[in-house]
Amino acid sequence: NFNILYGLRHGNFGYLDYFYVKMDPITGLEDYYIGTTFSPVKKFKLVSNLHNFYSHEEMPDREDITQSMEKNLGFELDLKGSYKLSPDFSATLGYSKMWTTDTFDAYYESQETLGSQVIYAIITISPTFFKTEINH
Repeated sequence: NFNILYGLRHGNFGYLDYFYVKMDPITGLEDYYIGTTFSPVKKFKLVSNLHNFYSHEEMPDREDITQSMEKNLGFELDLKGSYKLSPDFSATLGYSKMWTTDTFDAYYESQETLGSQVIYAIITISPTFFKTEINH
């Protein structure tokens, strides 16, 4: 079990934070992923990550505890594009989609059989108010 004291886990378990809000399955979480970063021009960056989440151990079926559910919890795709206009200003546009399985829906008592998705935009402004040069 990977546990952090503070902050979000989307740096580790996908941007949608499914496994932060309700935490990991009691059986443990396996995250198999592949990602890439591509910069077609100096100030623009594209990031893509595909996660496949599994329960570490078999999960008992809630309707028939003598049976086990499939270990696969679902896939998550994270896409993000960032443009740095200047050292003080950047803009990011992102999209994340989770395709859940019947196991995920049963364990998390979800009615969302199609999974979920989100589109987001972030504008970051970080001005420098004071700058001092130190001569040695």
